[in-house]
Amino acid sequence: MKKLPLLIWTLFATFCLYGQDVNPVDFMKMNPYQLNSNPATNLKYYSYAALGTNNICLNIHNSSLRYDNCFQFDAEGRPSVFDLNKLAASLKENNNLSVNANVEIFGMGRRSRYGFIHYGHRVRVQSSIAYGDDLFELAAYGNSAFQGDDNPADIKLNVNLLAYQEFAVGYQIKPTENLSVGARLKFLLGTAQANTDAFSIRLFTNPQTYALRIYEDVAMRAAGVPSLGLGPNGTLGGRFNPGDLFHNPGFGVDLAAEYDLDEHYSVMAAVNDLGFIRWKFNSLSFTGAVSDEGQFYESGSFFYDGLDVDQLQRLVSDGDYREQFMDTLKQYFKINSEFIQPYNTMLHTNILLRGTYRLNDTHRFMAQLQGYCSGVGFRPAMTLAYNATFMEMFDICASYSMMKGSLANLGLGLAGNFGAFHIYFATNNLISALRPLNSNGLNAELGIVFNIRHANNSYFE
Repeated sequence: MKKLPLLIWTLFATFCLYGQDVNPVDFMKMNPYQLNSNPATNLKYYSYAALGTNNICLNIHNSSLRYDNCFQFDAEGRPSVFDLNKLAASLKENNNLSVNANVEIFGMGRRSRYGFIHYGHRVRVQSSIAYGDDLFELAAYGNSAFQGDDNPADIKLNVNLLAYQEFAVGYQIKPTENLSVGARLKFLLGTAQANTDAFSIRLFTNPQTYALRIYEDVAMRAAGVPSLGLGPNGTLGGRFNPGDLFHNPGFGVDLAAEYDLDEHYSVMAAVNDLGFIRWKFNSLSFTGAVSDEGQFYESGSFFYDGLDVDQLQRLVSDGDYREQFMDTLKQYFKINSEFIQPYNTMLHTNILLRGTYRLNDTHRFMAQLQGYCSGVGFRPAMTLAYNATFMEMFDICASYSMMKGSLANLGLGLAGNFGAFHIYFATNNLISALRPLNSNGLNAELGIVFNIRHANNSYFE
């Protein structure tokens, strides 16, 4: 057992770069929704049921955008001027924004002779966007800041968005005294999806002549309800039909195992949201590249070597010429859309590795590694947590998580069992609750669960 502290510090040193999407609820002994991250947990409930307000969860990770960096403020601290230069200077070369949310419509669980079976119907959103700073710098400083063949304005965007319904049935058993295993099978119904296979616009400026050369490469897929039917002139439209909700099926699985090394120490490993959705209904692709037409096309790029005096005068004074000139430019940067064959997208998968030290029935200490595969990259997390449970009535959790660019991420979870009700609230970043627009992450999870008595007149084992 002396090796465990060394293991924890090794994991801490390896994964302390950054983290996100950590829920203190996952560490709370009396909360039934710890099953969402660890379906192998040996839940103490005999039975529970919940409807509507049982589990509402929001996770936001924002690596770079800050409210204070978007404005100049007056003497009274009110925003007075939007400052694009200030915003551009504050961004990093690579930035990301992710928003994950879920609301459970109905959930229930019941202990059987050999284990615990549970069911949940959730509406979920998983979204991640990665972007560079060149778009904002181009808008702030103009193309003169990007001169030469080795210094283009390179505008990149990587998007992965999913919205779907989830119907899940899980079961937890203990095949041996020390081992607990659990699995949850999920049937999914896709609601909306968008992802970029490519999105790159590169702008080169000649330092001598200031001639511009632009390359474009855009490829994106999307599907959604209401339908994304193509209307006149390629416009999108469509009416909502309830049957559309059943056209995009998918399947997923959560797997977990927890092993008690002795009466104090245990380890757990889990993989959650391993699965896919098949987008069959009105699936569309959007593509764009510089069009091969007219005087400004050259070798796959838009090449523009400037205006002469006569053109400049006509653009200023002749409205018809100006409109014709702008219409000409639009012809080079078309976005084409068309229906495509059904395609699959993977869920945003979460991988967990956790070690737990139980001082006694009241106090527990945990260290957790978490890897989040968002479709636009892999993001690790490191969390240390403490959980205390008193009289099977009050559940308290304190956590500390590593976030990219910030080490001040203290979380808190509070819960109370009041007879037939279990009420809880948790956040992984108390500071962000006070300054949500200037934080790396924001998390909130809350709900009310109905406890159902057992034949022995008890709610818990």
